[in-house]
Amino acid sequence: MATDPKRYWFHAKDPAVGIGWDTPASWQGWTAIGLYAVLLIAAGVILLPARFGLFLMAAGTLSATLLGVCLVKGEPLHGHR
Repeated sequence: MATDPKRYWFHAKDPAVGIGWDTPASWQGWTAIGLYAVLLIAAGVILLPARFGLFLMAAGTLSATLLGVCLVKGEPLHGHR
């Protein structure tokens, strides 16, 4: 019985287009993007405009977390020119 190959949550971009990840490749990837968007919007509604610095920290933390998820669960990035 054959085993499933590793399934990635995110596709890598074509090097001709840029570096990073493209569209999600699975429902898990879409869920990660959706959760990121919901949490970022919630942080904006709760923290802006009174606590702009705290919002920037929250946005940075959320973005770094999403980047980490992409690094771990995304397709390996292709070399760039």
